[in-house]
Amino acid sequence: MTAVGKILVFINLLFSLVVAGFIVMVFVARTNWADSFKKMEERALAAAAQADAMRVEAQDVRTKANQEIEKLQADLKKTAGDLAAKEAAVKALSDQLTAEKEKTTVGDATSTASLEEVKRRQEEVKRFEVQKKELNEKLTASLADQNRLRDEATASKIESNTLKQRNKQLVDQLEDMSKENLRIRNAGAGGSAGGTAMAKNPPLENIEGIIMKADPGSGLLTLSIGSDAGLQKGHTMEVFRLSPAKYLGTLKIVEVTAHEAVARPMVQPGVRPIGTIQKGDRVASKILGS
Repeated sequence: MTAVGKILVFINLLFSLVVAGFIVMVFVARTNWADSFKKMEERALAAAAQADAMRVEAQDVRTKANQEIEKLQADLKKTAGDLAAKEAAVKALSDQLTAEKEKTTVGDATSTASLEEVKRRQEEVKRFEVQKKELNEKLTASLADQNRLRDEATASKIESNTLKQRNKQLVDQLEDMSKENLRIRNAGAGGSAGGTAMAKNPPLENIEGIIMKADPGSGLLTLSIGSDAGLQKGHTMEVFRLSPAKYLGTLKIVEVTAHEAVARPMVQPGVRPIGTIQKGDRVASKILGS
C-alpha cells in the first residue's frame, strides 16, 4: 500500500469517529430535553390547579364572613328596638308613678305595685343593656374577623395572580423547549439523511398573525396578515400552537393581498411533517428555534 492510500485510510477512520461522536451528542441532547419538557409541563398544570383552588377558597371565606356579619347586625338592630321599647315603657311607668304619688286618693297597695313594676322593668332594661353590650362585643369581633378575612383574601388574590404569572412563564418555557427540542431533532434527522437546511426568507419586521383557514385538499393556508403588515410573496413565516405549546414548522408565502396572504408549508426532504396545521394556529416572522 502506498503512502497516499495509508493517508486516505486514516482520514476515513477519523471521519467515522467524528460522525459517531455527533450521533451520541444528538441522542443525549434529545433525551435530556424530553425529560425537562415533561417536568415543566407537570409543574405548569400543578400551578394552575393550585391557583384555582385558592381562588375558590377565598371566595367561600368572604361569603361566610358577610353572612355572619349580616346576622349579627340584624340581632343588634332587634335588641336595640326591644331596648327602646322597654325604656319607653319604663318612662311611662315612671310618669304614671309620679302622677299616682300626686294623688292623695291613691292607696298604698297601688303605689307598692307600681314601684314593684317599675323595679321589674328597670331590671329588664339592665338585662337588655347587658345583651346589647354582648352583641356589640360580638359585632366588634366579627368586624375584626372580617378585616382579617379580607386581608387573607387579598393575600390569596395576590398569590393567585403570582401563580398565574408563574404559570404563563412556565408555558413560555415549555414553548421554547419544544421548539429547541424540535430544532435538535430536525438537525439530527438532517445529518443522518445527508440533507441540507431549508432556505428561509423572513420579513425584516417582526410580524405576527393567525391561521384563518386551512385547506386539507390543496394544503394551502390563509393568514390574517398581508402586504399592509409588510408581508411579501416569497417570505417565510414560522407557525406554532400555544395550547398545548408546539412548533409546527415553516410556511412560504405564495400569494399576498392587502389584508390577507396564502401560504404553503415547507417540508424538508427526508423529514416527516411535525403536525397538522389548523385554523387558529399562530404565525410569526421569527421565534426561538425557528
